[in-house]
Amino acid sequence: MFGSFDTTSTSHALGDVNLLAPVTPSQMFGPGVNFADHLHEATSITGQAEMAATPQPWHKAISAIINPGDDIVIPYDSTTGIQHEGECLAVIGKTARRVSPEDAWDHIIGYTCGNDISERTWQRNDNSMWRGKGSDTFAPMGPWIDTDFDPRSGGDMIVRLNGEEVQRASSSDMYFNFGVLVSYISQQMTLKPGDVVWSGTTGDPRNMVPGDKVEVEVQGIGILENYGAQGFVPLAGYTAYDDDEMSKRAANFYSEVGRRRTVRKFSSRVPPRDVLDNCLRAAGTAPSGANMQPWHFAVVNDAEVKKKIRIAAEEEESKFYSGGAPQEWLDALEPLGTNREKPFLETAPWLIGIFEESYGLLPDGRRVKHYYARESIGIATGILITALHHAGLATLTHTPSPMGFLNEIMERPPNERCFLLLVVGYPSEDATVPDIGRKSLDQFTNHL
Repeated sequence: MFGSFDTTSTSHALGDVNLLAPVTPSQMFGPGVNFADHLHEATSITGQAEMAATPQPWHKAISAIINPGDDIVIPYDSTTGIQHEGECLAVIGKTARRVSPEDAWDHIIGYTCGNDISERTWQRNDNSMWRGKGSDTFAPMGPWIDTDFDPRSGGDMIVRLNGEEVQRASSSDMYFNFGVLVSYISQQMTLKPGDVVWSGTTGDPRNMVPGDKVEVEVQGIGILENYGAQGFVPLAGYTAYDDDEMSKRAANFYSEVGRRRTVRKFSSRVPPRDVLDNCLRAAGTAPSGANMQPWHFAVVNDAEVKKKIRIAAEEEESKFYSGGAPQEWLDALEPLGTNREKPFLETAPWLIGIFEESYGLLPDGRRVKHYYARESIGIATGILITALHHAGLATLTHTPSPMGFLNEIMERPPNERCFLLLVVGYPSEDATVPDIGRKSLDQFTNHL
């Protein structure tokens, strides 16, 4: 392409081929903030408050390039997700070394579409953009190089996310045009055939989630299409045991959790905070639908807040025990010794409001559907109760009905609803438990 070549009469239908990225550069440069209406976004990330007097070029990793149609992988350790940035890309056609802005245009062979994928937390916190804009798959490019397109004449750069237009700007609105950018870079670094200079982006990009379809169109060139996807890493941390060791571990675990009992009398003694934190971390390892992790644990140890919870809970419980519950339900509870009085809500050192997120919220305000949220939070709660028992603490699951008052007292948003209130602490010295048994294995299992 950058030298001599022959054309043939062979042709293929576009739908019958997989397009590759149209160029493999030796280096790529972003321009810095290059559209005035992107400045406020940059201010929130880097603190830049006004347009720079000169371009602020930076290297974008070559290893980030992917083909049209390839997946954009959301890094497993990304804390805020990734965002799209639809751009026009200039491809160098002949070596440029200290060229003028006017002559720089003659060193560009053509233009293509690009998506400057960005992870904003990394971009904000790192001293460079090495991973915030250079991680693997962060540079979709294509579908081809158009040698007739002229960005000075204007060509709208459009981004569509799942079919919805979310960005639009004209290439003629670039603060520093490609002639200026290529000239400025070439004063210090030689640009070679195949090297790429990005235009910069406009507006407020949105967050992407796995499954999102993102299209970058530069009118006059074509459309670049890619999809968001979750990445995979090798399994780590798994330990294989021989049969005897597995049997011992299973028996020891059953013996440990078999001692767990629910108590209603708690000591006011406060356990170490790190014990609670590690048990909560254990709960956070629970599997969840589509890995949405739809849980929030609101921990209360403030005496005044616990008092408010007790007053509100006992008000609801009074209604429950005074005709709100069917007699059959009350008869089932009688052997357990429960009643409308809930002193443990004040005496226990910790109350944990376990909240189910019915949907998530992205930084841009979009809702994210959560799948199997109730099942996921049930699993997480079971792990939390088991971890607390393993650490030497007692628990009580409390479910006042209704529980809407807990959102207000625990300052939780409308997309969350309380799954249950977990009472945590040491059992009091005079704690008692009901003289009841558990089902035997053959009563609750079968093998096919």
